[in-house]
Amino acid sequence: MLTKRPCFTGFVQAAELLACASGKEQKAIIDRVLCGVKILGMHARYAEAVASILREETEPQRLSFRDATVLAMVREARLPLATIKHRAKFEPLCAIATIDEI
Repeated sequence: MLTKRPCFTGFVQAAELLACASGKEQKAIIDRVLCGVKILGMHARYAEAVASILREETEPQRLSFRDATVLAMVREARLPLATIKHRAKFEPLCAIATIDEI
């Protein structure tokens, strides 16, 4: 994907990756990966978007705060979400990009 068009990730995903690093070598590898993508931060405008998503989602489809944050970032930035594992959860809520579409 990185060779076809710019890729973005969120600060939540970057933090999750760095939290998994068990030493300096793994952190260095993650830092190199993150250098190839643009990292979206949480601007104040996302707070209302996250709150709105949490209000609109009802059981049993309730999203976690993390998922609502990811969804708010892709909606507000008007970017597709590249995912395989969570496709069924996010597909009705936002644009999904598959690798062959990118």
